Amino acid sequence: MLYITTEISDEDIDDLMNVLSKSTSLWAVSMQKSEYVSKLSWETFLEHIPTYNLTHFFAEESTIGTKLKKQIVEQLRRNREKCSAKNGIADLRKRNAQAKGKGMW
Repeated sequence: MLYITTEISDEDIDDLMNVLSKSTSLWAVSMQKSEYVSKLSWETFLEHIPTYNLTHFFAEESTIGTKLKKQIVEQLRRNREKCSAKNGIADLRKRNAQAKGKGMW
């Protein structure tokens, strides 16, 4: 899990996507301060989620918007299905329990 507690920007989202594209073990990201991330950056992030091992995520909904949040949640669910098939249901249940305690989607 990765917790980002400092203010992030579009550039930071690009860096995060680069890290996620190379990581096989990073499955959850929580961003506490994302008000300076543009809608375009969130849309680009959404497009790339299927290529990551990301199954859980959190960012302030007010910075993403309801529609994009729903799309991100839907893609995370699809990633969880892939994870369950690949790593087993027990691994996914463990991830869900850890992420739920952290308020992730």
